[in-house]
Amino acid sequence: MLSAIGHLAGDVVHDGEHAISSGAHTVAHAATSVVHTVTHDAKSVAHTVTHDAKSVAHTVSKAANGLYQDGKKAFTKVESVASSGAKKIEGGAKGVSHFLGNAWHSVAHEASNLYNDGKGDLKQGLVWGSNVANHLGAGSLMNALGLGGGVNQKNVDINHHITSTYHQQSKELQQVLGPGSGANWATYASWASNRAGQAIQNHDDPGGTTAKDGNRLLCALSPVDGPAGSKACQYEKEYQNESNQAAAGNQKVFHDIDPHLQNFLDTFKGV
Repeated sequence: MLSAIGHLAGDVVHDGEHAISSGAHTVAHAATSVVHTVTHDAKSVAHTVTHDAKSVAHTVSKAANGLYQDGKKAFTKVESVASSGAKKIEGGAKGVSHFLGNAWHSVAHEASNLYNDGKGDLKQGLVWGSNVANHLGAGSLMNALGLGGGVNQKNVDINHHITSTYHQQSKELQQVLGPGSGANWATYASWASNRAGQAIQNHDDPGGTTAKDGNRLLCALSPVDGPAGSKACQYEKEYQNESNQAAAGNQKVFHDIDPHLQNFLDTFKGV
């Protein structure tokens, strides 16, 4: 009996071991099959992804290259237009410069002609006036005709007063500053005022007959509507303006400086 049970148990164990071994083999085969399937699917997915990625990268690269080429073409076109515009501007600038150069040359040429004509007329008028003055004794004749030399006598008298005042102040300054002080401001002012007096009296050569005297006589004796007389009178007005301007400058300096200079002398004279 025990022998039969042992034999049966051995068969059960044997059958169990066989079943376990068979089950393990089945499980291992199934696992291997699953791993193979998963690996295959993973490789397939990876291949698909790689292929798709390459395709996308190719598409993107192609699009980027197309944009680059379009941009390059556009830049080239802009560069060409800019270069053309620059050349047109340069050409226009040269044209304007050339035009202005010609215009300036024409104006300068015309101005030079007018200047030379005017200078010639002035020289001729002054020479003629000087000849008239020399032959007729214009200075004496002007006084005899009562023309007064075309000079404001009041300005002449004021200039004499200013010049003599500066001369006196120069001597007083030398006394205040002491022996050996030499020339002072009033000394130079006296000399300058004397020169201004010559301009006020329109004397090119103080004490002699001048071209201005001849011109003034020509203006007085010639018809105003005549060309020579008209130009002589025009010059006479200019001479009078010069005389009045010289007188105004002489008087202004005196009025600005003299009170202070005289105050200095009054303060320190005799100290």
